[in-house]
Amino acid sequence: MKTGTIYTLEGPAGGGPFQISRLLLLQGTPPGLRPRRSGEFEFHYVAEGAMTFLSDAGEAEVGAGGWIFFTPEDAYGIRRSERPVRAYHAHFSAGCSGENVHGDLRAWAHLRRQLDRHAPGFARLIVLPGRHQARDPARVERDFGELHAIQREAQPGHALAAEALFLGMLARLTAEVLETLAAGAKPGLSQAQVLVGRALGYIRRNLARPVTLRDLAEHVHVNEAYLARVFKAHTGETVGAAVLRCKLERAKERLLAERASVKEVAASLGFSDALYFSRRFRQREGLSPRAFVQRRG
Repeated sequence: MKTGTIYTLEGPAGGGPFQISRLLLLQGTPPGLRPRRSGEFEFHYVAEGAMTFLSDAGEAEVGAGGWIFFTPEDAYGIRRSERPVRAYHAHFSAGCSGENVHGDLRAWAHLRRQLDRHAPGFARLIVLPGRHQARDPARVERDFGELHAIQREAQPGHALAAEALFLGMLARLTAEVLETLAAGAKPGLSQAQVLVGRALGYIRRNLARPVTLRDLAEHVHVNEAYLARVFKAHTGETVGAAVLRCKLERAKERLLAERASVKEVAASLGFSDALYFSRRFRQREGLSPRAFVQRRG
């Protein structure tokens, strides 16, 4: 992920969306790894030493106590080094929609803390920064050590325990990131910013069904014309365009991470016609869903 970018995930009301596929412990000198996509979310935590990661955004050296995060769409590699390190690498999937957030992250964080504290999805929000320095490295390493031990023992119920522990780590990371970002934000947001934030949150939580301007207006309790005007002014796109963009971003994640069929992905995102879905996908991405998977896979 690029510097100055965060990625957000909102877990479903039923819980349990995060599943760890593997957890690796590297002790010694980092081997060279050419940039590639794993099709999963990946978290890397450096406990001792330093590692250099390579991606489209450039090189990033992560020192002791540092995190770095990659989405299923990110291609990354590792620079070979003779310096010994101790680092943990977690691969996981998330059965929920996500979104890249750019721009004024401080204002965004302040909006989430001010507005969404009372919204249904706030308690299920996970915020994943491209880079982060842990406030309590000892606790992070202790948690990863426990995760690694649980994985090696493979006793009944341990998979559930590992996921609960990992989700707890992500929840603490979310709190750190939001607090850090919002610390320098200007207090007070306009009514229009609040409305647009609520509308976007509603769209992200309802990707599996059609979402109309009327739905959003009823959700935020304003008339349709006013919402359409302020939404376009603050986002640069219409409500319909935003809904389609969010659906197609989620489609790309599913195509890469789950290897689901085009028809399955289309149906899961509220498209009754897979051909129509493919046509809109091609219009936005410049290639068909299958060609997208072949190129990125």
